[in-house]
Formats: sequence, C-alpha cells, structure tokens
Amino acid sequence: MNWTRLLCCFMLAGLVALAPQGLLGQARTAVSGTVVDENNKPLEGATVREKGTANGAFTDEDGRFLINVQSGTATLIVSYFGYRTQEVAVNNQSSVTVGMEADVTSLDEVVVVGYGSQVKRNITGNIASVKGDDLLRVPAVTVDQGLQGMAAGVQVSAASGAPGAPVRVMVRGTNSISASTEPLWVIDGMIVGSGLNAGTRGVEQNPLSNINPQDIESIEILKDAAATAIYGSRGSNGVIIVTTKNGSREGGGGLSVSYQTGITNLTNHPRNFMMNNGSEWLDLVNEARANSGLDPILADQFVREELYSQNETAPTLTEAEIRAASANWDEILTSGGFNDINLTASKAFQGGSYYISANYRDEQGVLFNDAIEDGARFQRLVTRINADIKPVSSLTVGTRTTLSYINNRTVSTGGGGGPGGNANVATPGFGIAVNHRPIYPVLQNGELFDPRSGNNFRATMNQNNYRQEGWTYRALAGVFAQWDLPWVPGLAIRTELSADAVVGHSIQYGNTIIREGSAYGFDDQRTSINLLTNTYAMYNRDFGQHNISLSAGTERQQTNFRSGYVEGDQLFGTAREVGTPGNPTRFGRFANSGPNFLSYFARFNYSFAGKYLLGASFRRDASSAFLTNLGGGIVEIGDGTWSNFPGVSAGWILSEENFMSGVPAINFLKVRASYGVTGNAGIPGNLDVAQFADWGRYGSRGNNVNGGSLLTNIPAQGITWETTATFDAGVDFELFNSRVSGSIAYFNMDTRDLILQVPVPPSSGLFNSGSIWANIGDLTNRGWEFSLTSYNINTPDFTWQTTFNLTLNQNQVTQLSPVLDENLNGINTGITTTVTGGMLGEFFLAPYAGLNEFGGYPEIYYVDMSPFDEEGNPNPDFGVVNTDSIIPADRNQVRNNKYRTGKSGLPTYFGGLTNTLSYKGIEFSFQFVFQGGNYIFDNLERGSARIGGAGSNYLQTLASDHWTENNKDARHPALVWNDRYDTYNEDGTVRATNQRFDYRGNEYYDQYLKRGDFLRLRTVQLAYNVPSSVTEKIGLDGLRVYVTGTNLLTFTGYDGIDPEQAIISGSAVNRNLGQGVFGTQLPPLRMISGGLNVNF
Repeated sequence: MNWTRLLCCFMLAGLVALAPQGLLGQARTAVSGTVVDENNKPLEGATVREKGTANGAFTDEDGRFLINVQSGTATLIVSYFGYRTQEVAVNNQSSVTVGMEADVTSLDEVVVVGYGSQVKRNITGNIASVKGDDLLRVPAVTVDQGLQGMAAGVQVSAASGAPGAPVRVMVRGTNSISASTEPLWVIDGMIVGSGLNAGTRGVEQNPLSNINPQDIESIEILKDAAATAIYGSRGSNGVIIVTTKNGSREGGGGLSVSYQTGITNLTNHPRNFMMNNGSEWLDLVNEARANSGLDPILADQFVREELYSQNETAPTLTEAEIRAASANWDEILTSGGFNDINLTASKAFQGGSYYISANYRDEQGVLFNDAIEDGARFQRLVTRINADIKPVSSLTVGTRTTLSYINNRTVSTGGGGGPGGNANVATPGFGIAVNHRPIYPVLQNGELFDPRSGNNFRATMNQNNYRQEGWTYRALAGVFAQWDLPWVPGLAIRTELSADAVVGHSIQYGNTIIREGSAYGFDDQRTSINLLTNTYAMYNRDFGQHNISLSAGTERQQTNFRSGYVEGDQLFGTAREVGTPGNPTRFGRFANSGPNFLSYFARFNYSFAGKYLLGASFRRDASSAFLTNLGGGIVEIGDGTWSNFPGVSAGWILSEENFMSGVPAINFLKVRASYGVTGNAGIPGNLDVAQFADWGRYGSRGNNVNGGSLLTNIPAQGITWETTATFDAGVDFELFNSRVSGSIAYFNMDTRDLILQVPVPPSSGLFNSGSIWANIGDLTNRGWEFSLTSYNINTPDFTWQTTFNLTLNQNQVTQLSPVLDENLNGINTGITTTVTGGMLGEFFLAPYAGLNEFGGYPEIYYVDMSPFDEEGNPNPDFGVVNTDSIIPADRNQVRNNKYRTGKSGLPTYFGGLTNTLSYKGIEFSFQFVFQGGNYIFDNLERGSARIGGAGSNYLQTLASDHWTENNKDARHPALVWNDRYDTYNEDGTVRATNQRFDYRGNEYYDQYLKRGDFLRLRTVQLAYNVPSSVTEKIGLDGLRVYVTGTNLLTFTGYDGIDPEQAIISGSAVNRNLGQGVFGTQLPPLRMISGGLNVNF
C-alpha cells in the first residue's frame, strides 16, 4: 500500500472546495418572511436555509427573517427543534409566511422489534438504535466492529487486528458460566448463526464478515426482557436486529459509487518494548550467567544447540555475527492497507422498490512480507438484492438476499514458532515475532539460515513454503409475503422463509524447507445449512383513545452441520495442499443436526390516551438440545424440552399530563418498567451422552499393557434451560425544544439453573475432569445505563451535536455446587476462580511482596489456605493474606499461597462519546471509546522479564531496571541463569542454594496484574459535502470526500502491548471466566483512510 490513492482523495477534496468560489459573484434576490407555530405564534431561532447551499439565516424574536437567495426560483428549508422541517418554494415572492407543524423528532420513528415494529415513543422496553450512516464513520470490515461505543449496554472488543478477525459483542455483561454469552443476531428477520468464529481449522474469521456494512439501514439492540422475551430461549444475552436498506428508503432511487482506501499500522510495535539487536541481548544473557558463576556463552556451541538441526554439520554463528544481528521485524511486520469499492442502485416506483449492491474489499494485514509479497490478506465480494413488489394493493412480496465469497489468507495472530504437534511445521505469527531471539540472520552465505526453527520469517512467510488459507461461500436469502386483509382494517398476515447456507474450506501446507522429511498438508471442509420459517399475524387498530397492537405466530428453525478433514505428509506433486498424500495420518467425518427449535409466540401492546402504555409478550420454545436420550438413537420429548418465556412492561408518558404543561423545558418524559424471563440455549453439546477415550492406559508400557477405554463424560439426564429473570426500569426524556434527549435505566438480571460441572468422587472412575453436568448455580448481573444526545449549537452555518453513553455493570455469583464452595479454587481456569459470593473470573494469584533485599529474587506474602483449623472448625483466616510473613516466590510457594484478589478481567464500566460538527458543508466528527474497572494479567512481562535459559527475547526494561546491589528498588528481579536463586534469611545469611523460581502451569503472582482502563480516540473524520449548486453542473446528485483516522491515540496506565483485546478461543467457560489474560495477541490497528461517495 502507498500514499498515492490518499493523496488523490485529498487533492480532489481541495479542488472541489475551490470550485464554488467562482459562483459567488451571481446576483442575489432578497426574501423576507415570518415563521410561526401551529398556533400562529412566532418562533424565535428557527433556521432558514437556501436548499443546496450553505446560505442561511435565523428568525428573530418576532419570527422574522431576511435571506438573500441566488434566484427567485430558490427553495427555502426551514427547521426548528420540535417541529417538522418544511420546504418552501420562493416562486419569485419577496415575502413568505411559513407555518411549522409540531413534531416529536425521533420519537415518531418506527423501530424494528421482534416480529414487527413499534413507534419509538410507545416502546416500554429497552431498545437502543444505531443508524447505518453512523456505522460508516469507522471503515470497519464488519458490522459488529462499527458498534463499538455507539450504544449503552453494548460492549465490543476486537480479538485481534487481523483482517476479518472475530469480534466479541456483549450486551449488559456476562450472564452465564458454561453457556454462550454472545447476543442473538437477526438479519432481516433471519436468525443467523453468529458465534465467535466462522473460520475453519486454523483460519479465524468473523461470522459477520459476509455482511456489507454499507448495506445496513439500522440496527436495533434489544436489551431487557420486555424486548427480548419474544425470542424466548435465545434472548438472555440480548438480541441485535439488523435491517438492510430498501429502495423505498433511498429517496426515490438512484445510483451511487463509493471508494475508500487506507493504510494500517500497529498501535504499538515490538521495537518499542522488546530488545532490537543481538548485542544487547547477548550482554544481558552473559550478565545472568556471570551472576550464576557461569562462563559467557560460547556463541557457536550455543547456536548449534539451539538450531532445529542439532548436528555438527549445521551452520553456526560467531559472537560477532550474533552482535551484528537484529530482530528482523521488517521480515514479518509491515504497513497493511485496504481498498474498498461499493456500488448501489435503488429505485422506488409505483407498486414496488428495489435495492441492489455489490462490494469488493481487499485488505492486506500487517503480518506481511513486502519482499516476497506474502502474508495475511482478506478479500471479500458481497452482493445484495432487496426487492419489494405489490402485485395488488393488499399484498406485498419480497426478498432479502445476500451472496458472498471470502478468501482469507491468514498468519497466526498469537503464536507461531518452531515445529511441533501433528503438523511439525515451522509457522509464522505475531507471537514469535515478539518473542524470538534477535540473534539470527535471515541469510548466511546466500542461503536461508535455519529455516525450520520458526525464527526465519522469510522462510515461514513465503507462501511457497507455508500456506494457511480459507475460503467461505455464504448465501443468506429470505422471501416473504404480507397480506393486509382489506375486510379487516389493521390486520395483516406475514409469512417468511429464510436460509443461511455456509460452505467453508481451509488448507494448511508446509514443504521441506520448513519441515523435516516431507511436505505436509491438512484439508478441512465444513458445511452448515440453517433453515427458518415463520408465520404470524399482526393487528393494529385505534378505538377512540385506545390503541391495540397484537402479533402472534409460530416459528421453526432447523440447522444441519457437516465437516470432514484429511491430514497427511509425503505429498505428491507440486500443489500446495494435501491432494493425495503418500502417508495419510488422520481423517474424519462429522455430522450433526441441531439444535433445532419449534416455537409459538405472541405480543400485546396497549395504549390509552397516548400516555398510558402496557405491553406483554410470550414465547413457548422446544429445543432438540434438551431431548431425552434413551440410547440406540432413540430420543423422547420430555418436560425439559419445552419452556415458557413471558415478559410484561408498562410505561407512562408524563409529559402528556396537564400537570406538566407548566414545565416548558420538558418536551417529552416517559417512565417505564419491565420484567420477564428469557433463556439461554447456547449450552455445551452432548451433555446427555456417555463419552469414552480409547487412549487411556493402566500400568506401564514395559508390562505390555494395551490401551483401554475410559469414561470421560457421565450422561446427564434432565438438563434444562438456563433462564434469566430481568427487571428493568428507566426514564426517557427530551428537553429544551428537543435539543437534549436521552435515557437513564437500571437493570437487574438473575440467571438461574446455571449448567455447571459438579465434581464427583475419584472412585467413580471418570477420567480427568471428574465431574458431571447439572443445573446448579445462580448468578446476578446488574447495572445502570446512561444515554444523552445534545444539539449544542444550531446556526445556519454551524451545527454541533454530541452523543454520550455510559454503562455501569457488576456481577455476583449467588450459588454454586457445595462441593465447589469447599475450597478457594471454585471453578478454576488456572489463573481465575469463581466462587459463591464472588465475581465472575476473579484473579486467583499469589500476593507479590517485592524483591528480596539480599538476593534480588521475587517474594510473596504467606496465605493461609487451610479451610479448617486443627479441631476441624472453619478457619477464620482461610484465604487471608498475612503481610507479616514473607516467603520466597519459588514454584511450590507460589502454587500453595494464593488469594482472591477481588479483581476481574471483565469491565465494570464502558461507553462512548461522539461529537459531530458541521460548517457550510464541511463535517468534522470524532469518537472516543472507553472502558475500565477491569484488570489485565500481563503474560508477556511475566515471561520476558527473566532470563531463564535464554530461550526468547526480553523486555527493554529488563536491561535498564533489574535488581542489582545498586538498584534494590528495581522493577525486575536479579539476572540469573535458569531461574536458580540462592535464598536468604532475614539476617542476610544464605537459607538455601540453587532454588527453582521458574514458573509452570498456574504458578502466577499478582505483580503482573494491571489496571486495564483506557480511553481511545477511536475515530476522527473530516468530510466535505459538495453543494448541489456545484454537483448539478457536473451531472451529479451528490459528492462527498473524506479522510478518516482510526485508533489514533490511546490513554491508559497499562504498559503492555494494548489494553483492548478479547479472548474468543476455547470453551464458553474460558471465554466467560478467562478474560483479561494477555500475551502476544496482535492488537487493534491504527488506520488512516480516505474516500469519496458519488451519487448519480
């Protein structure tokens, strides 16, 4: 990528900005007038603007104005807060009177809800809306990325900075431990499988990357039970409804073309915090060896022992060559970039409308080698056809269809490194880029140096040597028919049929340059088909001061999934894939149906006198996930298969009451409350099936004992839904002629019947996990939400709008299995614990006490971890940190002295602040996003702030701030070889020698636990909308040019790579309880982009 395209955009913007100057000398026509309200009273401060120009004026206290227009045929646009905007043709008049009609602005908007829509002012649930145009301020690959900081209660975190990488979206925090906590996505009525990763083996990919963000009309986030109960068993984590554009919403129709391009870079490059060359690395290692009484490294011997090929003929390096070496980051880390072009055509006509679009995006990641033009690359082609046709006045039929293709060539965003596992292939990755020792050259005597070690990026980044690539084909299509019964006013019947078909294919390949013996290949193919049908009736009718809205129907969803893979080596031919392996090593097939759903639903809304509101919804769900397994492929529908999910709500529009008429500052005021129950069907699979492992072994191999079978899962009968009972109460308001609007809400969510693994006695013979699944456990999740929109300034030439949202969130586990509560471990992920009375994913660490003043080794405080005293009574000091007792932080002590820190990786607050300023066609906007209250365990510092056996790179601060006799207040411990320290008594005498302080498994202490709060300048955009007086002369309906900056600044106290990351891998337990453990994952990227939109 280069700056040429951006420079062209900027030059075009400058030329367009200068073009109107030649038009200013034209003769002007003076027009005066008066602006009045519906009672014929003058409106002071109304805006009067000449259409198609930035020319405008204000009305005075008598509602009068004077404006000079270009001609007597001009049109005036008159606007005033709280009133509908009017267009008035001058028609060669010198004076006009404009009567304004009252409007409650956004309150009259129609908001999409489940299986229907409602007027915003009458909604009694908690629903946040985001316009599609607001999403486009961020040049995001996917829809969910654009939601960050846009709505209260919605937390968005990127898993990595790779093109098309998954994103974690959470609505109102975490409501489960073992089940999914991601929201339900509904696109144009189709319930889609979003999950967290739509990729195939080794290829991480956002499941929403197949949706073009530029096709989005609006997004509604349903948060409370009044809004989500209509989705029943899948509503506990919130529902996100995406509505795509329709030709009828495109102002009558037209053709538009948009193009944007940009460059991306790391927000924090390893050169800023890791050692950059072999000389400083070698000096540090030799200092550690000297402190341990060892000789300096013998360069040739050390290198030969560390090479992948450890033999006498292997190449080696002299000390001079090591000192001359660098980290070679330019071989794997570079500037990325993207090109994105979008075409749309829309038309509204009598009897129908259509919207057609096509989008192509080509994005190159920062894990890329310019010298060989290989690395991460994401290419997407998406087409959409939306059409509505009315063959007769009472019948509407239509389709919403998206076809997409994605080619995703990936490089590991986390690990990478030397050969291992079944593949035994050296692989590239951001992790190895950060951690590799900066002592190796790329070439030696014209040949790749040690290409099989993983340290030679030119070898592993070359697609001829290593290939990891995936292809995804997706068809998301739906058809519908709606019949408005002419003989029953207000009654309509709608039926929908949708299908979501995804075919994924990925390959992994390594040749003999980066693999011992022969070429290796892995081929993985997956197919999923999701079918959904529903039919429902809608009724909406006014009876005097009464309004009744009803909907009821049924829905069925069926999902089928198939996958297959083949792995092997000794590949034939030159194709960089499996083909026909000479030695197939593994292959498999998998097929699954479900979970499938059968549902019945209904909703009732009632309004009296436009101010008293009632609502109720109900859904009855059956899921195949809860069928009772009788064995032999026989299942039955038990009581746990079906469940009911009700919701009720009420609202009162106080601003319509007579007693509020004396408060002119309040234009709208509504209080609302709701209560309901929703479910979570995203549970682990096969809980009711006995599972075995055939690789268990009793006895030693030397006794010729063959492997047997071990039970790995006891069938759990009677498992049922996790349910969440939600109470929500809030206030919606508009003030000062609707210049200020917003909402305040409180929510409390009680999740019951958590599905957990309950420990069983070892005598059960259950292998490894020692547990059985059961509905046992409760969780509370509560908080506050604040949303505010303010029109700070509104003049003919200048406007300034601010939007702000803030969410406060806390959780507490109120019940677990008694067996889990008997010790501090609770539900343990290795570094976190979850116990009754505590928070989810609480860090469970040894308490760091500093460095020993005599030996410079780390020390910790003693923790009493005995649940009972000597007499068998509960120990009152159980888990208490004793700051009067300091002990060495060796492996055993760290393992046996841990405490609950009261700190979690889950944020307790998050939100966003957006400002948009407009001046005569120039727009400037910027958005800050923030989150905090969470903690991060910095695994990078834990592993890179000690010498060990010289197996990796080190932090720069290790060289400048490690313990010595002259620096006893250092950040890092004394440098020693292989983490072996002599320990000391309080009087300075040696207690023990050569003690092991290396860390394995869950041996962690809280020195590396850091605050994760941050404030990020997420987006800055400068745009120019060319006046219509100019575009009309060149045959265009509109022209907009812009430049955007993303992730430009981050303010944080966290000194790791980046404070914004999300864990998406592993089980739901790992995702829900293990957040906040950061290592070397590729962080979000900084982006500078520019583009233009042209309308014809």
